[in-house]
Amino acid sequence: MEWLEESEFREGSTPEEEQEEETVRNREMFAEPALGKSQQERDPLESHGMLHRQAHIGRERAAGIVVNAAEKLRERTARQGGLPGQVGPRVAGTIERSAEYVREHESAELFDDARQYVRGHPIQALGGAVFTGFLIGRILKRG
Repeated sequence: MEWLEESEFREGSTPEEEQEEETVRNREMFAEPALGKSQQERDPLESHGMLHRQAHIGRERAAGIVVNAAEKLRERTARQGGLPGQVGPRVAGTIERSAEYVREHESAELFDDARQYVRGHPIQALGGAVFTGFLIGRILKRG
C-alpha cells in the first residue's frame, strides 16, 4: 500500500469528502494540458490527420506486401513451363496493378469499391478470394 497517499488514511472524513477528494485526484491525474481555444478547435482536425497518415502507411505496407507476392509469383512461374509459365506472369501483373490501385485510393474508396463489386458479382468475388488465398498460401509455403 505504498502508493496510497497519507490523505487517504485520514480518520473522521465522511464518504462524501473521500469521494470528492478521489474525484479531484482523478481529474488531476487524467487532465489534459490547458489548451487555447484555437488549439482546441484544431484537435479534431489533427486527430483526423493522424488517422489519415496511419491509414496511408497501412495502405503502403499492404501494397508492398502484395507487390512482393507478385514478384515471387513471377519468379517462380517464369522457371516453369506450360500453363503456370503462361498464366503466372499475367496474374502477377494483375496483382501489381491491384497494389497500385491500393496506393492511389483512400481507404473509404477501397471499401466502397469492394462492397459494390461483391454485391454486383458475389460468385466472382468468392472465387477470386478463394483463388487469391490459395495462391498466396502456396507462394508463402514454398518461400
